[in-house]
Amino acid sequence: HFNLSHSGDMGLIGLNRRVPIGVDVECTTREVETSDIVERFFAPAEREVWQDIPPVESNAAFYRAWTRKEAYVKARGDGLSHDSSRYAITFREVDRSKLLVDEIDPTAPARYKVIPVAAPPDYEAACVLQISPQIPVELNLHSWT
Repeated sequence: HFNLSHSGDMGLIGLNRRVPIGVDVECTTREVETSDIVERFFAPAEREVWQDIPPVESNAAFYRAWTRKEAYVKARGDGLSHDSSRYAITFREVDRSKLLVDEIDPTAPARYKVIPVAAPPDYEAACVLQISPQIPVELNLHSWT
């Protein structure tokens, strides 16, 4: 299984021999109308958390949420057919990364692991793997310039 993402000058490749994987990377310096995107694509629980994010943290929080949501639908293989307002992920900096709920697939939170990926300044990245208790999750990061 593999997945690709790129934004700005950065690319991210996810590879796994056993289970589906999704990755996403975003350049956080792009001008984006976050309030419209949050209203349209975030789940009600995410919109509630979003309202409490201090303005100084909103850009980083938005990209944390967006990369995790993108990586999740890519790991599922559903693409845009999986309504992003019907699943919720954590995205506050203090929260452990995870899928909270998926109204379309209620078993998904137990089957998918959300992993933040260390990214250079001005980028945010995430990886999501379908997991099983029999297969340990290991993340290896390699950087090439």
